[in-house]
Amino acid sequence: MNAAFEDRFLIGSSPLRRAGVVLMLVTLLSRTFGYLREAVIAAAFGASREVDIYLTAITIPAVIMTTVYYSIPNAFIPLWGRSDRHSVSLRRSIIIIVVLAAALALLVDSAARPLMALLAGGYSPEAGQRATELLRVSAWIVFFAVIEALLRSRLLALKRFGLPTLSYVWQGIGVIVAVIGWPQQGARAMVWGLLVGTAASALWDAILLLSIPATHPAMPDSAPPVRDSPSRVWTWIVLIFLTDSLSQVYVVVDRLLGSYLDSGAIAALNYASLVVGVSTAIIATTLSTAIFPFLSDAHVEQNQRRTFEIIDRAVTWSIILAIPTAVWTLAFSGPITSVLFERGAFNTEARRLTSHVLAAYSLSVMPIALAAVWARLFYAARRWKPILASSLVSLAVKCGCAVWWVSKWGIVGLALSGVAAPTAAAAFMGWHERGTLREGVRRWAGLACKVLLLVCLPAIPCAWLVSRVPETDFLSPVLLTLGGVLAGVALLVGAGRRWGIAEMQSILDLLVRRRRSET
Repeated sequence: MNAAFEDRFLIGSSPLRRAGVVLMLVTLLSRTFGYLREAVIAAAFGASREVDIYLTAITIPAVIMTTVYYSIPNAFIPLWGRSDRHSVSLRRSIIIIVVLAAALALLVDSAARPLMALLAGGYSPEAGQRATELLRVSAWIVFFAVIEALLRSRLLALKRFGLPTLSYVWQGIGVIVAVIGWPQQGARAMVWGLLVGTAASALWDAILLLSIPATHPAMPDSAPPVRDSPSRVWTWIVLIFLTDSLSQVYVVVDRLLGSYLDSGAIAALNYASLVVGVSTAIIATTLSTAIFPFLSDAHVEQNQRRTFEIIDRAVTWSIILAIPTAVWTLAFSGPITSVLFERGAFNTEARRLTSHVLAAYSLSVMPIALAAVWARLFYAARRWKPILASSLVSLAVKCGCAVWWVSKWGIVGLALSGVAAPTAAAAFMGWHERGTLREGVRRWAGLACKVLLLVCLPAIPCAWLVSRVPETDFLSPVLLTLGGVLAGVALLVGAGRRWGIAEMQSILDLLVRRRRSET
Protein backbone atom coordinates (compact mmCIF):
# COMPACT_ATOMS: atom_id res chain seq x y z
CA MET A 1 0.00 0.00 0.00
CA ASN A 2 2.83 2.37 0.85
CA ALA A 3 4.54 1.88 -2.48
CA ALA A 4 1.27 2.37 -4.31
CA PHE A 5 0.55 5.53 -2.32
CA GLU A 6 4.04 6.87 -2.96
CA ASP A 7 3.76 6.22 -6.67
CA ARG A 8 0.25 7.66 -7.01
CA PHE A 9 0.34 10.61 -4.68
CA LEU A 10 3.69 11.93 -3.53
CA ILE A 11 6.29 11.27 -6.20
CA GLY A 12 4.11 12.66 -8.95
CA SER A 13 3.64 9.91 -11.51
CA SER A 14 0.01 11.00 -11.37
CA PRO A 15 -0.30 14.42 -13.09
CA LEU A 16 -3.31 15.34 -10.94
CA ARG A 17 -1.43 14.87 -7.66
CA ARG A 18 1.63 16.60 -8.99
CA ALA A 19 -0.50 19.53 -10.15
CA GLY A 20 -2.08 19.84 -6.71
CA VAL A 21 1.25 19.85 -4.87
CA VAL A 22 2.85 22.32 -7.30
CA LEU A 23 -0.13 24.67 -7.14
CA MET A 24 -0.17 24.64 -3.35
CA LEU A 25 3.52 25.49 -3.11
CA VAL A 26 3.40 28.25 -5.72
CA THR A 27 0.15 29.66 -4.33
CA LEU A 28 1.73 29.80 -0.88
CA LEU A 29 4.59 31.82 -2.36
CA SER A 30 2.29 34.20 -4.22
CA ARG A 31 0.05 34.66 -1.18
CA THR A 32 3.11 35.42 0.91
CA PHE A 33 3.74 38.40 -1.32
CA GLY A 34 0.09 39.33 -0.92
CA TYR A 35 0.51 39.31 2.83
CA LEU A 36 3.72 41.35 2.57
CA ARG A 37 1.83 43.89 0.50
CA GLU A 38 -0.88 44.28 3.13
CA ALA A 39 1.64 44.21 5.98
CA VAL A 40 3.55 47.08 4.37
CA ILE A 41 0.31 49.03 3.91
CA ALA A 42 -0.72 48.31 7.52
CA ALA A 43 2.66 49.41 8.87
CA ALA A 44 2.63 52.60 6.82
CA PHE A 45 -1.03 53.66 7.22
CA GLY A 46 -2.66 51.30 9.76
CA ALA A 47 -6.45 50.91 9.61
CA SER A 48 -7.08 54.50 8.55
CA ARG A 49 -9.16 56.54 6.12
CA GLU A 50 -6.19 56.63 3.71
CA VAL A 51 -6.43 52.85 3.30
CA ASP A 52 -10.22 53.11 3.05
CA ILE A 53 -9.84 55.56 0.14
CA TYR A 54 -7.40 53.24 -1.64
CA LEU A 55 -9.68 50.21 -1.21
CA THR A 56 -12.75 52.15 -2.30
CA ALA A 57 -10.96 53.54 -5.36
CA ILE A 58 -10.03 50.07 -6.59
CA THR A 59 -13.37 48.47 -5.71
CA ILE A 60 -14.85 48.46 -9.22
CA PRO A 61 -11.57 47.47 -10.97
CA ALA A 62 -10.91 44.84 -8.30
CA VAL A 63 -14.39 43.39 -8.74
CA ILE A 64 -13.94 43.20 -12.52
CA MET A 65 -10.40 41.88 -12.15
CA THR A 66 -11.47 39.11 -9.77
CA THR A 67 -14.38 38.28 -12.06
CA VAL A 68 -12.19 37.81 -15.12
CA TYR A 69 -9.58 35.89 -13.11
CA TYR A 70 -12.25 33.29 -12.34
CA SER A 71 -14.61 33.50 -15.32
CA ILE A 72 -12.07 33.43 -18.15
CA PRO A 73 -10.42 30.15 -17.04
CA ASN A 74 -13.85 28.71 -16.19
CA ALA A 75 -15.13 29.61 -19.66
CA PHE A 76 -12.10 28.83 -21.81
CA ILE A 77 -10.58 25.68 -20.28
CA PRO A 78 -13.61 23.50 -21.22
CA LEU A 79 -13.64 25.10 -24.68
CA TRP A 80 -9.96 24.37 -25.25
CA GLY A 81 -10.51 20.86 -23.96
CA ARG A 82 -13.20 20.22 -26.59
CA SER A 83 -12.16 22.28 -29.60
CA ASP A 84 -9.26 22.39 -31.96
CA ARG A 85 -6.52 24.62 -30.65
CA HIS A 86 -6.65 26.71 -33.81
CA SER A 87 -10.41 27.18 -33.78
CA VAL A 88 -11.35 30.37 -35.60
CA SER A 89 -14.27 31.06 -33.27
CA LEU A 90 -12.00 30.92 -30.24
CA ARG A 91 -9.45 33.29 -31.78
CA ARG A 92 -12.18 35.76 -32.67
CA SER A 93 -13.62 35.50 -29.17
CA ILE A 94 -10.26 36.34 -27.64
CA ILE A 95 -9.81 39.40 -29.86
CA ILE A 96 -13.32 40.64 -29.09
CA ILE A 97 -12.81 40.17 -25.34
CA VAL A 98 -9.59 42.22 -25.41
CA VAL A 99 -11.37 45.03 -27.28
CA LEU A 100 -14.26 44.90 -24.82
CA ALA A 101 -11.77 45.11 -21.94
CA ALA A 102 -10.37 48.36 -23.32
CA ALA A 103 -13.90 49.71 -23.80
CA LEU A 104 -14.83 48.72 -20.25
CA ALA A 105 -11.79 50.51 -18.86
CA LEU A 106 -12.83 53.66 -20.74
CA LEU A 107 -16.38 53.31 -19.42
CA VAL A 108 -15.24 53.03 -15.79
CA ASP A 109 -12.94 56.02 -16.33
CA SER A 110 -15.73 58.18 -17.71
CA ALA A 111 -18.26 57.08 -15.07
CA ALA A 112 -15.90 57.51 -12.11
CA ARG A 113 -17.89 60.29 -10.43
CA PRO A 114 -21.31 58.59 -10.25
CA LEU A 115 -19.69 55.28 -9.32
CA MET A 116 -17.84 56.86 -6.44
CA ALA A 117 -20.95 58.72 -5.32
CA LEU A 118 -22.52 55.29 -4.91
CA LEU A 119 -19.58 53.62 -3.17
CA ALA A 120 -18.35 56.47 -0.96
CA GLY A 121 -21.62 57.92 0.26
CA GLY A 122 -20.33 58.14 3.82
CA TYR A 123 -17.05 59.92 2.95
CA SER A 124 -16.31 63.63 3.23
CA PRO A 125 -16.34 65.64 -0.04
CA GLU A 126 -12.53 65.83 -0.08
CA ALA A 127 -12.10 62.09 0.47
CA GLY A 128 -14.73 61.34 -2.16
CA GLN A 129 -12.96 63.55 -4.70
CA ARG A 130 -9.63 61.81 -4.08
CA ALA A 131 -11.26 58.40 -4.48
CA THR A 132 -12.85 59.55 -7.77
CA GLU A 133 -9.50 60.66 -9.21
CA LEU A 134 -7.87 57.38 -8.22
CA LEU A 135 -10.70 55.36 -9.74
CA ARG A 136 -9.90 56.92 -13.13
CA VAL A 137 -6.34 55.64 -12.80
CA SER A 138 -7.26 52.19 -11.51
CA ALA A 139 -9.81 51.68 -14.31
CA TRP A 140 -7.00 50.56 -16.61
CA ILE A 141 -6.17 47.68 -14.30
CA VAL A 142 -9.14 45.99 -15.98
CA PHE A 143 -7.48 45.96 -19.41
CA PHE A 144 -4.25 44.31 -18.24
CA ALA A 145 -6.16 41.90 -15.97
CA VAL A 146 -8.20 40.56 -18.91
CA ILE A 147 -5.06 39.98 -20.99
CA GLU A 148 -3.34 38.23 -18.07
CA ALA A 149 -6.37 36.01 -17.41
CA LEU A 150 -6.60 34.95 -21.07
CA LEU A 151 -2.93 34.02 -21.17
CA ARG A 152 -3.06 32.19 -17.83
CA SER A 153 -6.17 30.21 -18.79
CA ARG A 154 -4.39 28.95 -21.89
CA LEU A 155 -1.42 27.90 -19.77
CA LEU A 156 -3.72 26.07 -17.34
CA ALA A 157 -5.47 24.30 -20.22
CA LEU A 158 -2.04 23.07 -21.27
CA LYS A 159 -1.61 21.81 -17.69
CA ARG A 160 1.10 24.31 -16.87
CA PHE A 161 0.23 25.03 -13.23
CA GLY A 162 3.34 26.33 -11.50
CA LEU A 163 4.88 29.41 -13.08
CA PRO A 164 1.57 30.99 -14.28
CA THR A 165 0.38 31.22 -10.67
CA LEU A 166 3.42 33.39 -9.90
CA SER A 167 1.83 36.14 -11.98
CA TYR A 168 0.04 37.30 -8.80
CA VAL A 169 3.42 38.03 -7.24
CA TRP A 170 3.98 41.01 -9.54
CA GLN A 171 0.91 42.82 -8.21
CA GLY A 172 2.20 42.52 -4.65
CA ILE A 173 5.65 43.69 -5.68
CA GLY A 174 4.19 46.71 -7.48
CA VAL A 175 2.28 47.93 -4.41
CA ILE A 176 5.17 47.23 -2.01
CA VAL A 177 7.64 49.20 -4.11
CA ALA A 178 5.16 52.09 -4.45
CA VAL A 179 4.46 52.32 -0.71
CA ILE A 180 8.12 52.11 0.28
CA GLY A 181 9.33 54.41 -2.47
CA TRP A 182 6.62 57.08 -2.33
CA PRO A 183 4.90 56.85 1.09
CA GLN A 184 3.96 60.54 1.01
CA GLN A 185 1.67 59.82 -1.97
CA GLY A 186 -0.48 57.51 0.14
CA ALA A 187 -3.40 55.99 -1.74
CA ARG A 188 -2.16 57.34 -5.09
CA ALA A 189 1.09 55.38 -4.80
CA MET A 190 -0.78 52.18 -3.96
CA VAL A 191 -3.12 52.51 -6.96
CA TRP A 192 -0.26 53.14 -9.39
CA GLY A 193 1.72 50.26 -7.91
CA LEU A 194 -1.21 47.89 -8.45
CA LEU A 195 -1.61 49.09 -12.05
CA VAL A 196 2.05 48.54 -12.92
CA GLY A 197 2.06 45.17 -11.15
CA THR A 198 -0.95 43.96 -13.15
CA ALA A 199 0.74 44.96 -16.41
CA ALA A 200 3.86 43.04 -15.34
CA SER A 201 1.68 39.98 -14.62
CA ALA A 202 0.35 40.00 -18.19
CA LEU A 203 3.88 40.30 -19.56
CA TRP A 204 5.01 37.38 -17.37
CA ASP A 205 2.32 35.03 -18.72
CA ALA A 206 2.98 36.13 -22.30
CA ILE A 207 6.63 35.15 -21.93
CA LEU A 208 5.66 31.77 -20.45
CA LEU A 209 3.19 31.02 -23.25
CA LEU A 210 5.69 31.91 -25.98
CA SER A 211 8.21 29.50 -24.43
CA ILE A 212 5.88 26.48 -24.88
CA PRO A 213 6.34 24.38 -28.05
CA ALA A 214 3.54 24.89 -30.55
CA THR A 215 2.91 21.15 -30.80
CA HIS A 216 2.01 20.74 -27.11
CA PRO A 217 -1.35 18.90 -26.94
CA ALA A 218 -4.25 20.48 -25.09
CA MET A 219 -6.67 17.57 -25.22
CA PRO A 220 -6.61 13.93 -24.19
CA ASP A 221 -5.33 11.81 -27.02
CA SER A 222 -8.42 9.60 -26.97
CA ALA A 223 -10.79 12.52 -27.52
CA PRO A 224 -11.26 13.84 -31.05
CA PRO A 225 -11.64 17.60 -31.50
CA VAL A 226 -15.17 19.00 -31.34
CA ARG A 227 -15.62 22.21 -33.26
CA ASP A 228 -18.13 24.40 -31.48
CA SER A 229 -20.10 26.95 -33.43
CA PRO A 230 -19.44 30.64 -32.68
CA SER A 231 -22.91 31.01 -31.15
CA ARG A 232 -22.31 28.15 -28.70
CA VAL A 233 -18.90 29.54 -27.78
CA TRP A 234 -20.22 33.03 -27.12
CA THR A 235 -23.28 31.77 -25.23
CA TRP A 236 -21.06 29.84 -22.86
CA ILE A 237 -18.56 32.71 -22.41
CA VAL A 238 -21.24 35.34 -21.73
CA LEU A 239 -23.11 33.14 -19.28
CA ILE A 240 -19.96 32.31 -17.31
CA PHE A 241 -18.95 35.98 -17.19
CA LEU A 242 -22.42 36.87 -15.94
CA THR A 243 -22.45 34.11 -13.34
CA ASP A 244 -18.99 34.77 -11.92
CA SER A 245 -19.59 38.51 -11.81
CA LEU A 246 -22.48 37.99 -9.38
CA SER A 247 -20.15 36.82 -6.62
CA GLN A 248 -18.12 40.02 -6.95
CA VAL A 249 -21.15 42.04 -5.86
CA TYR A 250 -20.17 40.89 -2.35
CA VAL A 251 -17.28 43.35 -2.37
CA VAL A 252 -19.50 46.21 -3.51
CA VAL A 253 -21.99 45.44 -0.72
CA ASP A 254 -19.19 45.35 1.87
CA ARG A 255 -17.65 48.64 0.73
CA LEU A 256 -21.03 50.38 0.44
CA LEU A 257 -22.23 49.37 3.91
CA GLY A 258 -18.76 49.67 5.43
CA SER A 259 -18.44 53.32 4.38
CA TYR A 260 -21.13 54.19 6.96
CA LEU A 261 -19.28 52.48 9.81
CA ASP A 262 -16.40 53.83 11.88
CA SER A 263 -13.15 54.86 10.24
CA GLY A 264 -10.94 51.86 9.48
CA ALA A 265 -13.79 49.33 9.30
CA ILE A 266 -13.23 48.62 5.60
CA ALA A 267 -9.49 48.33 6.19
CA ALA A 268 -10.05 45.81 9.01
CA LEU A 269 -12.34 43.78 6.75
CA ASN A 270 -9.66 43.81 4.06
CA TYR A 271 -6.85 42.70 6.39
CA ALA A 272 -8.93 39.85 7.82
CA SER A 273 -10.08 38.69 4.40
CA LEU A 274 -6.45 38.64 3.28
CA VAL A 275 -5.50 36.22 6.09
CA VAL A 276 -8.42 33.92 5.35
CA GLY A 277 -7.78 34.36 1.63
CA VAL A 278 -4.39 32.71 2.03
CA SER A 279 -6.07 29.61 3.44
CA THR A 280 -8.83 29.51 0.86
CA ALA A 281 -6.35 30.06 -1.97
CA ILE A 282 -4.07 27.24 -0.83
CA ILE A 283 -6.95 24.86 -0.16
CA ALA A 284 -9.94 25.76 -2.32
CA THR A 285 -8.37 27.54 -5.28
CA THR A 286 -5.42 25.21 -5.75
CA LEU A 287 -7.43 22.01 -5.44
CA SER A 288 -10.22 23.20 -7.73
CA THR A 289 -7.75 24.61 -10.26
CA ALA A 290 -5.69 21.43 -10.26
CA ILE A 291 -8.66 19.14 -10.87
CA PHE A 292 -10.36 21.35 -13.47
CA PRO A 293 -8.45 20.32 -16.64
CA PHE A 294 -8.61 16.66 -15.57
CA LEU A 295 -12.35 16.89 -14.93
CA SER A 296 -12.78 18.41 -18.39
CA ASP A 297 -10.83 15.51 -19.90
CA ALA A 298 -12.94 12.98 -17.94
CA HIS A 299 -16.13 14.63 -19.19
CA VAL A 300 -14.92 14.56 -22.80
CA GLU A 301 -14.14 10.85 -22.39
CA GLN A 302 -17.52 10.36 -20.59
CA ASN A 303 -15.73 8.56 -17.75
CA GLN A 304 -18.13 8.93 -14.80
CA ARG A 305 -16.05 6.77 -12.48
CA ARG A 306 -12.97 8.90 -13.08
CA THR A 307 -15.03 12.04 -12.47
CA PHE A 308 -16.15 10.83 -9.04
CA GLU A 309 -12.64 9.71 -8.10
CA ILE A 310 -11.29 13.19 -8.85
CA ILE A 311 -14.04 14.89 -6.83
CA ASP A 312 -13.67 12.40 -3.99
CA ARG A 313 -9.95 13.03 -3.66
CA ALA A 314 -10.42 16.80 -3.77
CA VAL A 315 -13.22 16.82 -1.18
CA THR A 316 -11.26 14.50 1.13
CA TRP A 317 -8.24 16.75 1.15
CA SER A 318 -10.43 19.84 1.46
CA ILE A 319 -11.81 18.43 4.70
CA ILE A 320 -8.40 17.41 6.03
CA LEU A 321 -6.89 20.82 5.29
CA ALA A 322 -9.81 23.22 5.79
CA ILE A 323 -11.12 22.12 9.19
CA PRO A 324 -7.78 22.49 11.06
CA THR A 325 -7.20 25.84 9.38
CA ALA A 326 -10.65 27.14 10.32
CA VAL A 327 -10.48 25.95 13.94
CA TRP A 328 -7.03 27.37 14.61
CA THR A 329 -7.82 30.67 12.91
CA LEU A 330 -10.95 31.01 15.03
CA ALA A 331 -9.19 30.07 18.28
CA PHE A 332 -6.16 32.30 17.73
CA SER A 333 -7.52 35.23 15.72
CA GLY A 334 -6.08 37.71 18.23
CA PRO A 335 -2.47 36.43 18.28
CA ILE A 336 -2.52 35.88 14.51
CA THR A 337 -3.58 39.48 13.90
CA SER A 338 -0.99 40.75 16.39
CA VAL A 339 1.87 38.78 14.84
CA LEU A 340 0.98 39.63 11.25
CA PHE A 341 -0.01 43.31 11.47
CA GLU A 342 0.52 44.98 14.86
CA ARG A 343 3.41 47.29 14.08
CA GLY A 344 3.84 50.86 12.92
CA ALA A 345 0.52 52.68 12.55
CA PHE A 346 -1.46 49.49 13.19
CA ASN A 347 -2.46 50.07 16.83
CA THR A 348 -4.28 48.08 19.50
CA GLU A 349 -7.74 49.23 18.39
CA ALA A 350 -7.02 48.15 14.81
CA ARG A 351 -5.83 44.77 16.11
CA ARG A 352 -9.00 44.29 18.15
CA LEU A 353 -11.31 45.15 15.26
CA THR A 354 -9.39 43.04 12.73
CA SER A 355 -9.19 40.01 15.04
CA HIS A 356 -12.97 40.00 15.55
CA VAL A 357 -13.54 40.10 11.80
CA LEU A 358 -10.93 37.37 11.28
CA ALA A 359 -12.68 35.10 13.80
CA ALA A 360 -15.92 35.46 11.86
CA TYR A 361 -14.28 34.95 8.47
CA SER A 362 -12.55 31.75 9.62
CA LEU A 363 -15.90 29.94 9.46
CA SER A 364 -15.97 30.37 5.67
CA VAL A 365 -12.90 28.24 4.85
CA MET A 366 -14.72 24.91 4.66
CA PRO A 367 -17.80 26.14 2.69
CA ILE A 368 -15.59 27.94 0.18
CA ALA A 369 -13.49 24.81 -0.34
CA LEU A 370 -16.51 22.58 -0.95
CA ALA A 371 -18.23 25.11 -3.21
CA ALA A 372 -15.07 25.55 -5.31
CA VAL A 373 -14.56 21.82 -5.79
CA TRP A 374 -18.18 20.97 -6.53
CA ALA A 375 -18.56 23.88 -8.95
CA ARG A 376 -15.95 22.30 -11.20
CA LEU A 377 -18.41 19.48 -11.91
CA PHE A 378 -20.72 21.95 -13.62
CA TYR A 379 -17.99 23.93 -15.35
CA ALA A 380 -16.37 20.80 -16.80
CA ALA A 381 -19.74 19.65 -18.16
CA ARG A 382 -20.62 23.19 -19.36
CA ARG A 383 -23.89 23.17 -17.38
CA TRP A 384 -24.57 26.85 -16.86
CA LYS A 385 -28.06 26.65 -15.30
CA PRO A 386 -27.01 25.19 -11.90
CA ILE A 387 -23.99 27.51 -11.86
CA LEU A 388 -26.20 30.56 -12.37
CA ALA A 389 -28.79 29.32 -9.87
CA SER A 390 -26.20 28.74 -7.13
CA SER A 391 -24.73 32.20 -7.74
CA LEU A 392 -28.15 33.83 -7.43
CA VAL A 393 -28.91 31.92 -4.22
CA SER A 394 -25.61 32.87 -2.61
CA LEU A 395 -25.96 36.51 -3.70
CA ALA A 396 -29.45 36.74 -2.19
CA VAL A 397 -28.17 35.24 1.06
CA LYS A 398 -25.19 37.60 1.11
CA CYS A 399 -27.23 40.78 0.56
CA GLY A 400 -29.98 39.80 2.97
CA CYS A 401 -27.63 38.78 5.77
CA ALA A 402 -25.37 41.81 5.22
CA VAL A 403 -28.20 44.32 5.57
CA TRP A 404 -29.67 42.47 8.55
CA TRP A 405 -26.50 41.69 10.46
CA VAL A 406 -24.58 44.94 9.90
CA SER A 407 -27.15 46.78 11.99
CA LYS A 408 -26.62 44.30 14.85
CA TRP A 409 -22.91 43.53 14.80
CA GLY A 410 -21.33 46.16 12.53
CA ILE A 411 -18.33 45.06 10.50
CA VAL A 412 -18.45 41.58 12.09
CA GLY A 413 -21.95 41.21 10.66
CA LEU A 414 -20.59 41.89 7.18
CA ALA A 415 -17.95 39.21 7.73
CA LEU A 416 -20.59 36.70 8.86
CA SER A 417 -22.63 37.44 5.75
CA GLY A 418 -19.52 36.42 3.80
CA VAL A 419 -19.74 33.07 5.58
CA ALA A 420 -23.42 32.55 4.86
CA ALA A 421 -23.05 33.09 1.10
CA PRO A 422 -20.57 30.26 0.28
CA THR A 423 -22.40 28.00 2.72
CA ALA A 424 -25.61 28.52 0.74
CA ALA A 425 -23.77 27.96 -2.55
CA ALA A 426 -22.14 24.73 -1.34
CA ALA A 427 -25.45 23.43 0.02
CA PHE A 428 -27.28 24.22 -3.22
CA MET A 429 -24.67 22.60 -5.46
CA GLY A 430 -24.38 19.54 -3.22
CA TRP A 431 -28.16 19.09 -3.28
CA HIS A 432 -28.34 19.60 -7.05
CA GLU A 433 -25.57 17.07 -7.72
CA ARG A 434 -26.67 14.65 -5.00
CA GLY A 435 -26.82 11.75 -7.45
CA THR A 436 -23.11 12.03 -8.23
CA LEU A 437 -22.04 12.86 -4.69
CA ARG A 438 -24.28 10.39 -2.81
CA GLU A 439 -21.61 7.71 -2.85
CA GLY A 440 -19.21 9.79 -0.78
CA VAL A 441 -21.46 11.93 1.44
CA ARG A 442 -21.57 9.56 4.43
CA ARG A 443 -17.83 8.97 4.37
CA TRP A 444 -17.09 12.70 4.01
CA ALA A 445 -19.35 13.51 6.98
CA GLY A 446 -17.63 10.89 9.13
CA LEU A 447 -14.23 12.17 8.06
CA ALA A 448 -15.22 15.75 8.95
CA CYS A 449 -16.33 14.70 12.44
CA LYS A 450 -13.09 12.81 13.05
CA VAL A 451 -10.88 15.67 11.90
CA LEU A 452 -12.90 18.23 13.87
CA LEU A 453 -12.55 16.24 17.08
CA LEU A 454 -8.85 15.63 16.55
CA VAL A 455 -8.24 19.33 15.91
CA CYS A 456 -10.32 20.62 18.83
CA LEU A 457 -8.58 18.37 21.39
CA PRO A 458 -5.22 20.21 21.16
CA ALA A 459 -6.69 23.57 20.07
CA ILE A 460 -8.78 24.17 23.21
CA PRO A 461 -5.97 23.79 25.79
CA CYS A 462 -3.55 25.71 23.56
CA ALA A 463 -6.04 28.56 23.21
CA TRP A 464 -6.51 28.66 26.99
CA LEU A 465 -2.73 28.69 27.54
CA VAL A 466 -2.16 31.52 25.06
CA SER A 467 -5.02 33.52 26.62
CA ARG A 468 -3.20 33.42 29.97
CA VAL A 469 -0.18 35.19 28.47
CA PRO A 470 -0.28 39.01 28.09
CA GLU A 471 -0.94 39.96 24.49
CA THR A 472 2.18 42.12 24.36
CA ASP A 473 4.38 39.29 25.60
CA PHE A 474 6.65 37.63 23.04
CA LEU A 475 5.60 34.20 24.42
CA SER A 476 2.18 34.44 22.75
CA PRO A 477 3.38 33.83 19.15
CA VAL A 478 5.93 31.30 20.41
CA LEU A 479 3.23 29.30 22.20
CA LEU A 480 0.96 29.63 19.18
CA THR A 481 3.63 28.20 16.86
CA LEU A 482 4.55 25.42 19.28
CA GLY A 483 0.91 24.49 19.80
CA GLY A 484 0.35 24.40 16.05
CA VAL A 485 3.28 22.04 15.52
CA LEU A 486 2.17 19.74 18.34
CA ALA A 487 -1.42 19.77 17.08
CA GLY A 488 -0.25 18.88 13.57
CA VAL A 489 1.75 15.93 14.87
CA ALA A 490 -1.15 14.80 17.05
CA LEU A 491 -3.54 15.06 14.10
CA LEU A 492 -1.24 13.05 11.85
CA VAL A 493 -0.52 10.31 14.38
CA GLY A 494 -4.02 10.12 15.81
CA ALA A 495 -5.70 10.12 12.43
CA GLY A 496 -3.30 7.59 11.00
CA ARG A 497 -3.15 5.08 13.85
CA ARG A 498 -6.51 5.35 15.56
CA TRP A 499 -9.03 6.92 13.27
CA GLY A 500 -8.47 5.12 9.99
CA ILE A 501 -8.05 8.16 7.76
CA ALA A 502 -6.36 6.43 4.84
CA GLU A 503 -4.57 9.43 3.36
CA MET A 504 -2.91 10.44 6.62
CA GLN A 505 -2.14 6.80 7.49
CA SER A 506 -0.33 6.47 4.16
CA ILE A 507 1.66 9.65 4.77
CA LEU A 508 2.71 8.43 8.20
CA ASP A 509 3.66 4.97 6.97
CA LEU A 510 5.64 6.45 4.09
CA LEU A 511 7.56 8.77 6.42
CA VAL A 512 8.38 5.87 8.75
CA ARG A 513 9.48 3.68 5.87
CA ARG A 514 11.73 6.36 4.43
CA ARG A 515 13.25 6.97 7.83
CA ARG A 516 14.04 3.29 8.25
CA SER A 517 15.54 3.06 4.76
CA GLU A 518 17.83 6.02 5.52
CA THR A 519 19.06 4.44 8.75
